[in-house]
Amino acid sequence: MKSSIVSSYKRPRHESHEFSSDINIHSMKPITLSGETNLNLKNFKALGHVIYAGDKYGLATISKYSPSEPRGKITVNLFHPSREIGIVVDGKKSGTKYSGSLETKWDAAKDKSRRQIIADVTFGQNLNDITTALSLITPFEMMPRITADIAYTNDPSKYSSVNTLTWGKSGEQISSSLSLKKPVSLSNIDLSMKASTPFRGLKRLQAEIAHTIADEIKTIVKGSIGSTNAQLEVSGADRGTYYKTDMSSGMTWKSNIPEFEDISI
Repeated sequence: MKSSIVSSYKRPRHESHEFSSDINIHSMKPITLSGETNLNLKNFKALGHVIYAGDKYGLATISKYSPSEPRGKITVNLFHPSREIGIVVDGKKSGTKYSGSLETKWDAAKDKSRRQIIADVTFGQNLNDITTALSLITPFEMMPRITADIAYTNDPSKYSSVNTLTWGKSGEQISSSLSLKKPVSLSNIDLSMKASTPFRGLKRLQAEIAHTIADEIKTIVKGSIGSTNAQLEVSGADRGTYYKTDMSSGMTWKSNIPEFEDISI
């Protein structure tokens, strides 16, 4: 039995290229290769197929880019005799806002509702604010949707951040906020944090730190977890003169923890 390889190449348009090849080798099943591309970076396309023993495998890629918007999109499809996978990536910029999305599908022709993952991301920034949002849709029954939002602000009086994470069928959520007053230095810190969660015993979390160094050193730390509260205060000062040292310090602890409610040193 003879073996043969027959190939062809075409160029139907200036940017387009096509090729095909039929391979018949003794003791092997026939193989057919084919592909095409246009090599246009603003509107790129590339297709490739392999047919072996009647089964078809393939890859298709299409991308578009518009520098005037600017905006870009890439689509990739993988073909297999028993499976098809598709990926779409899209992104654009509008002013100071960036947004993008990612969508994946596998065996989508069989069940579109349960075989895809979709992610959307937006990012915005101006002089004093940064915002980010993420949305994720999955085929997983226990985690069909996840969203996250992050906001950061830098204003004349403080730095602040507000964040939320939501997931699950019932919309379980973790939220947090942070505030750091200005000016910030080793001699002046004023920080507060708050958070809430759906977890038992951790539904409410809060912490505050106030630290100053002037005529004396004073640090106050407050914290709470659920219904448990505590406060620690540490102070110290040197009231002496050039000829005499007069150091003083103290520490107090207050809480609603049994047997550790009030401690002073």
